[in-house]
Amino acid sequence: MQIPKTSEGDEMRILFMGHGKWACITLESLVKAKHDVVGVVCELDSFDNKEDAHYKRFSSRGLYASLKDIAKKLGLKVMQPEDVNSSEFIKTIQKHNPELIVMVSYHAIIRDDLLNIYKGRMINVHGAPLPYYRGRAPINWAIINGEDHTGVTVHYIAKEVDQGDIIAQEIIPIKRSDTAAEILQKTLDSYPRLTLKALELISSNKVKRVKQDPAEGCYFPRRKEEDGLIDWSWRSEDIYNFVRALTYPYHGAFTYYKGKKLIIWNASLPSLKEAKRVSPICGIAFGRTKENYRLVTTGDSYIIIERAQFEGETNVEQKSGDIIFPGGKFFRNAEDHKR
Repeated sequence: MQIPKTSEGDEMRILFMGHGKWACITLESLVKAKHDVVGVVCELDSFDNKEDAHYKRFSSRGLYASLKDIAKKLGLKVMQPEDVNSSEFIKTIQKHNPELIVMVSYHAIIRDDLLNIYKGRMINVHGAPLPYYRGRAPINWAIINGEDHTGVTVHYIAKEVDQGDIIAQEIIPIKRSDTAAEILQKTLDSYPRLTLKALELISSNKVKRVKQDPAEGCYFPRRKEEDGLIDWSWRSEDIYNFVRALTYPYHGAFTYYKGKKLIIWNASLPSLKEAKRVSPICGIAFGRTKENYRLVTTGDSYIIIERAQFEGETNVEQKSGDIIFPGGKFFRNAEDHKR
């Protein structure tokens, strides 16, 4: 499909929808490339306000910025609809007459009324190597599942979430020691680079669409804070991946110790030579290292807990040996330790 041009040259009239750091740097790249951004659709202020503490943690690591603030600094029109799919807002979009709608981490699912009007003229940038890891929290899930790579994909928006034809894609390796925040940082540059590449291909009618087979790949859901509960009967490697996938600035993987929620910020694995099963009972702090890190039994061997913090305390750098006593037992809820 050839997109009808309403502007001269390779620059395009773009309506931008997004949220977060990757949306901000992508928007800045579009403006720098002289594209005509006719409006920026942001989340409602109430959406950001309810997650204010979460975004402050991400901001401290350079992983969050307000799209609304960036758009205003760039002198662009900001829109914050209650419902992007409403007939009223669709009319607003049509008044701006965009050639293309670009989405980066916008949280609404596009419904038929809007999609039918702009079919073939809406693209999304997704933080995963589609068709794998459709859905939410793709980097966290990839690390939890022990993947050795992730990716960023630009695709056309279709009725089925994250299943539109692929326009461009980059693969980003995941090292065994990488945390989710480190991978987020590694992927940032891919967002503006791939978006500009996609716009160039679309404008010149050189897109080679790669269709997604709905039966291939995988889909994972949103993660919530309560999903971080550790099951000590898992393999050591699975617990290790779980911890690094959820560590700061995320809420952290956690367990219960002495009736209180204990967040595990850092962990490591024993050497292959030392990795042996210690006990059939999992979640026991049976020993420690010379660095004062606690050793905890797991389903197949043990894991080394390095840094931990009781919920509500401010020190995230406490060595586990300072707060977990020898023979301590971890539980799946605060009440089990009384039994």
